[in-house]
Amino acid sequence: MKLEAMKTELDMLKIEIENQETDLLSLQNDSDQQVTDDELYTLYKTNIDTYNQKVNEANDLAKEIGSTWILVPIPGKK
Repeated sequence: MKLEAMKTELDMLKIEIENQETDLLSLQNDSDQQVTDDELYTLYKTNIDTYNQKVNEANDLAKEIGSTWILVPIPGKK
C-alpha cells in the first residue's frame, strides 16, 4: 500500500510540474512580447522621424504652390 501511495504522490507531482511548466511558458511568451523602454522609445522616435519627414515634404510642397499653411514638426528628444 505504501508503494501505491508513493506512486500516486509521484503522479500528482508530475501533474503539478507539468502545470508549472505550462505557467512558465506562458509567462515567457508574455515577457517576449513586451518591449523595453529603450525599444519603445526607439519605435516612438522612428515614428516621429517619419512623421517629421512627411511634414517637411508637405511644407516644401506648400512653399512651391504658394500656400500660407505649414505643418509644425514634432520635437523628438529623449
